[in-house]
Amino acid sequence: MSAPLIGQDWQARLRALELGWDGYSGVAITRAAMATVEEIAVVPCSDGGLQLEFHRDGWDFEICIAPDGKVESVIVEALRPR
Repeated sequence: MSAPLIGQDWQARLRALELGWDGYSGVAITRAAMATVEEIAVVPCSDGGLQLEFHRDGWDFEICIAPDGKVESVIVEALRPR
């Protein structure tokens, strides 16, 4: 089984990966990794695009997808304490 693409059942498919899922010695995805992935927000944009957001441990990650499906911008930012 190859790595799943994001789709309707992507989380269930990731949880189902077993030893050797990559054709070599790939191990099962950990619960901690899955918990982190579940924190990713998919936010609609007013122009018809989408933004994927992830905020954790003082970091902001944002991927903006334009209405035509192209990646418009990727922002990775370390938050500075004030």
